[in-house]
Amino acid sequence: MAQTNVDRTLVDLYEGACHVHAKIGERALEEAFDCHPDAELLIHPECGCASACLSKTLSGALPYKKAYFLSTEQMLWHAQRSPGGEFIVGTEKGMLYRLRKLLPEKRFYPVSESAVCEYMKMNTMEKLLDSLRRDRVEIKIDPEIQRRARVTIQQMLTIQ
Repeated sequence: MAQTNVDRTLVDLYEGACHVHAKIGERALEEAFDCHPDAELLIHPECGCASACLSKTLSGALPYKKAYFLSTEQMLWHAQRSPGGEFIVGTEKGMLYRLRKLLPEKRFYPVSESAVCEYMKMNTMEKLLDSLRRDRVEIKIDPEIQRRARVTIQQMLTIQ
């Protein structure tokens, strides 16, 4: 918001964070660039080091001129279209598997070896299939939370 003219009264900030993104600190980013100075940075905006990285990018500090703040799918598209051959990936480490499989001729490095989500690793296709077949897992959400979530999701879908 510091870089825009957004009315702060129109923005609801959530004080929570993804524990994986939160533990990726600014130092991890600097260390990744030290090891891979020619790499482009593909980073999720919610990553713990993203604010400092964005500030350095806007100031033109090297090597942050090659930083791209992207969603997961945008990371894939960018890596496919980029003439670059090396990328530091600022998100959960599992994303590297997908990138390496899709683009084996390019090199992908995690911004941090500790960027692992143990909860994502608990999910498997077998567990999903079993859950769907047996209709075993039921998730109940408070009606008021459902209502507020629908409003938020609808707003996201209407943004052009």
